[in-house]
Amino acid sequence: MNKKVIVALGAVALLGASAIAETNSALNANSHIVYAATKKKTAKQKLRSKFDKIAVGDMANYGEGGSTLDDVKKLLGQPQSTTTDTSTGTQTDMVTWTQKGVTITVQFIEQKAIARSITGFKFSRKATIGLAEFNALADGISYTDVVAKFKEPDSITETVMLDSRTTIATWVTGVKGSVGANIVLTFTNDALTGKTQTNLK
Repeated sequence: MNKKVIVALGAVALLGASAIAETNSALNANSHIVYAATKKKTAKQKLRSKFDKIAVGDMANYGEGGSTLDDVKKLLGQPQSTTTDTSTGTQTDMVTWTQKGVTITVQFIEQKAIARSITGFKFSRKATIGLAEFNALADGISYTDVVAKFKEPDSITETVMLDSRTTIATWVTGVKGSVGANIVLTFTNDALTGKTQTNLK
C-alpha cells in the first residue's frame, strides 16, 4: 500500500470518529434539530441536495473523480474550519461546514474529495422502525431498498477505496425505542454488509 493511501486511511478514520462523536452528541442533546414542515425544511432540503452533489473519489487513486475543494466551496460557501496536514509530503485537508445546525465534513487529498459526511440532520417523522424491522434486514439488501423502507438516514459517511464504496448510514429519528435509540447500517457497493442497533424496541 503506497504512502498516499496510508495517509488517506488515517485521515478518513479521523473523519469517521468525528462523525460518530457528532452523532452521539446530537443524540444526547436536549434540543433536537428537526427537518419539519416549515420554511426551514426548504432550506435544509437545499443543503442536503448540495451534499448529495459532492462526488467522492477513490483514495487509492489520489481522489480521482472526486469533487475538488473549489467545487465544494462553490456549493457550500466558505467553510467554518479547515485542518491541513502536509507532514507526510502529501497534503490532506479536513474541511467542515456548519449550516442550520447541520455539519458537513469533507476529507480531501491533494484537493480532491475522498470522504464526505453529514451529521446533525434530524428528520421529523413517526417512529416506525423497531427491533422487528431491524432484524428483518437481510445481508445484501440494497441501500435504495432500505431508504424506500426507512426513508433517508439522518447521518451519512461515505468513502471509496479500490473501487469499493462504503456508506455508513445512521437513523436516529423514525425509530422506536428508549432515549438514544438508533440504527447504524453499513453498505458496500450499495449492499448491506453490517448492522447495529441501540435501544430499539
